[in-house]
Amino acid sequence: MSIASPAVRAQRHAFPVLRWCVLAWLAIYMPVYAHAYGVWHFLMLCNLGVLLTAAGILFDRPILLASQAVAAPGIFALWIIDAGARLAIGTHLHGGTAYMWDPSIPMLARVLSLFHLAWPFVLAWTLNKRGFDRRGLALQAVIATAAFVIAIVVAPQAENLQYVWHAPGAAAPIDAPWPYAARHLVVLFVAIYLPTWLLLRACFAPGGPNALRRFRLP
Repeated sequence: MSIASPAVRAQRHAFPVLRWCVLAWLAIYMPVYAHAYGVWHFLMLCNLGVLLTAAGILFDRPILLASQAVAAPGIFALWIIDAGARLAIGTHLHGGTAYMWDPSIPMLARVLSLFHLAWPFVLAWTLNKRGFDRRGLALQAVIATAAFVIAIVVAPQAENLQYVWHAPGAAAPIDAPWPYAARHLVVLFVAIYLPTWLLLRACFAPGGPNALRRFRLP
């Protein structure tokens, strides 16, 4: 019986180098975020998405990568628009990045939050390697729905997961979290998930243009 060489064993994993980078990232990101925000914060959609992306890379699961590829560009856009407005005009558009200017939050935790800028590009690279699993849209719809249900039913109200109890920058709390969550789920699906899924499906269609691959990512 032959024993595969280390090089051959490494080739069996789609991301032999990236997975070690992911493990190093998690070793820093998880304890820093847990200390700064508490463990419930990992169920915020952006942080949950990063963990699922990490799992997709570590265990080579294209469906996990596809689900987060559907979500990440929208989160990236919302994050950069709000942070950019704060830098450009001194005020936030929706307040979702106000924590970046909060001195009570450790600087390292705020620096690590810059993952929002790199996350979609890491996913684009993984799709270039593994292709796009079209089931990602359905999975992400389930993930987002579960995240909102947990935010209302399970998580302490003070954690304000997915902002279901208090919108960023709002003066008054939200009295009806279920209609609020339902509206946001519809917006996420119609305005972000579905258009992104359609674009990715076109880019990675069998025999299609494979637009992302034309850049010949390494």
